[in-house]
Amino acid sequence: MQFVTKKTNRKTQQGFSLVEVMIGLTVGLITVLAVTQTLSVFESQRQISTTGADAESSGQYALTMMTEDLRRAGSGFNNPNAFGCQNFHSYVDTGGGSTPGPVNSFSTTSVSIVGGAGSASDTLLIRTASQFTGSIPTLITIGDNAARTVTVRRGYDIDVSSTQVMALLVLNDKSHCMLGAITSATTGTASSTLTFGVGVSSPNPEYNVSNGYMTAQGWPLFEDYKDGQLFVLGKITSGAGITSRAYGVDANKQLFVSNYRTGASPASEVLANDIVSLQIQYGVALAGASTTAAKNTVAQWVEPVGAWATVLDSNGNMTTQPALADIQRIIAIRVVAVARASRRDAALVTTACTDNHATNYGPCAYVDDTSTEPAPAIDLRSAPGDTEWQHYRYKVFQTIVPLRNVMWSN
Repeated sequence: MQFVTKKTNRKTQQGFSLVEVMIGLTVGLITVLAVTQTLSVFESQRQISTTGADAESSGQYALTMMTEDLRRAGSGFNNPNAFGCQNFHSYVDTGGGSTPGPVNSFSTTSVSIVGGAGSASDTLLIRTASQFTGSIPTLITIGDNAARTVTVRRGYDIDVSSTQVMALLVLNDKSHCMLGAITSATTGTASSTLTFGVGVSSPNPEYNVSNGYMTAQGWPLFEDYKDGQLFVLGKITSGAGITSRAYGVDANKQLFVSNYRTGASPASEVLANDIVSLQIQYGVALAGASTTAAKNTVAQWVEPVGAWATVLDSNGNMTTQPALADIQRIIAIRVVAVARASRRDAALVTTACTDNHATNYGPCAYVDDTSTEPAPAIDLRSAPGDTEWQHYRYKVFQTIVPLRNVMWSN
């Protein structure tokens, strides 16, 4: 038996050398790295675009909600006699252990701005009445303290057969006005006698107080309202009265709205996230304007400070507001909302705006200001020297809303 041995020529063997393998691995790694970096850049840009779009949506929604409410401001009592009231008197006892007291934020001023401390966000208060026909007042011809009645030249739409009706009484000189509940009515074709009874509100909240309470608190009595005006605000069961809506920014950078309805506890809801600043100004007509055109033309934009300040107590009741003559000059509101993208960049991506007369640590509210009417200052720092705010991107939204109900009353 013979065995055949096959010889192999090593020179004809094929494969990769170690150098070739290393080169191939290097090229592959470089390719993977390039693709990874490209995907990372695309993802970063996608996140920037997404969070920027979220910030834009939040800002637009915030302004849309406030704009719609501002357009309705003063509806239901858009009358100079109601707008001109200087001292407000109200009372509500909802029962259930709650402490009786004034109605939260009760005022006939259609719009109030509570300025934030320093450059903190402002709070916007917008008021409307539940019944639009309340803007048509009726003359009070007789007031009777003993009977707790007033007689008015109005014999229509005052129906208390099923529930009480809210009313606003205004003195002839507009120095005082009172919110009360009509508990019974004797109506005629030319006049009506309206009673504001005490202790007959069940099951509704109590809005009327005794003559003794009124005197002790410095309220005018019913006889004092002779030759004054009465505004019908609607039935209590329909949520009658003057409703206040407060827009502000909380510590979590959320835009919220709180509803203060006559006789009800405040109800709040969050409208938008990542709103870091809300700045608001009054647009006022020229002082002493005598013509309709001048009364309805913005001559100046003012901050809610000093003579234009509004102050609320811990219960939301107004303790300080601008003078009556200044309130009657307010014909427009300018709102600036600053929305922040939720994504934090590693680098500093935002610098302070220097294009206006205010000192900013953030974007400018607007750049078309003047030295006499500077834009509101925006300070997004948590403390002096803080740069954390610069790691975020921002969008600024601005709108101007004429107070048409006020202008129509002029």
